[in-house]
Amino acid sequence: MDRWLAAALDYVPRWIEHQMRLSEQPGCVIAVAHKGQVLLERAYGYADQARGIALTPRNLKYANLEVFLKKWQNPHEADKLLQIEKDLHDVKEIIHKNLADLLKKGEQLDELMVKSKDLNKVSVEFYKKAKKQNSKCCGL
Repeated sequence: MDRWLAAALDYVPRWIEHQMRLSEQPGCVIAVAHKGQVLLERAYGYADQARGIALTPRNLKYANLEVFLKKWQNPHEADKLLQIEKDLHDVKEIIHKNLADLLKKGEQLDELMVKSKDLNKVSVEFYKKAKKQNSKCCGL
C-alpha cells in the first residue's frame, strides 16, 4: 500500500470523530475504496440513540450504496465539474477542428479566386482577339 494512502487511512477516523463531535451528529458510516477494494469501513455513533443501539457499517440500510461506490470510483462520472470540464475540452477540440477545416476551405477559395481572375483575363483576351479576327474576316 502506498505511504500516502496508509497515512490517509490512519487520519480519516480521527478526523471523522472530531467532525462528529463538532457537528453533534448522532451517527455516521464511512467507507473508503481504492481500485475496487474497500480499505476502510467504519461506523460512528448510534443507529438508535434512544435505545443505545450502536451504528455498524452493516445495520445502515442504504439500497443504492453499491451503485454509488462504483460510480465514485470514476471521478469523471461522479464529479459534475469534472464532467463539465471534459465536455468543454471535447467542444474545444471540435471547434479547433472546424476552424482548421474552415481555414483550409478559405485557402481553397483564395486559390479559386486567383484562378477565376486568371480565367477572366484569358477570356477577355480571347474575346478581343476573336473580335479582331472576326473584323478582318468579315470586312468585305
